Amino acid sequence: MTKPPKWGSSREATVGIELRGLRHHEDFALDFIDRGRPIPAQRLKFLGWFTEKAMREVENVFVKVRVIDRVGDTHERCINLPKRATRSPRHPDAPPS
Repeated sequence: MTKPPKWGSSREATVGIELRGLRHHEDFALDFIDRGRPIPAQRLKFLGWFTEKAMREVENVFVKVRVIDRVGDTHERCINLPKRATRSPRHPDAPPS
């Protein structure tokens, strides 16, 4: 996994993708976790959605998640959202509302 040059805000990531000619909530959506927002323990957390067109344009979207659990332990993960994604899905989902 290639490390990005710097970590930016969710707005910077959205603008960077829009500069490639993609439209937010039409070609892609990002749902970043803000400080103090609970993360479900037993379910998957939605972080991003990309159309087939967006998958051709955007190779990497790195997200850093740092969580402090109930006992005070810190856990951190860096996730590349489109890693191993199906770039041409047979049955793509509808855009998020």
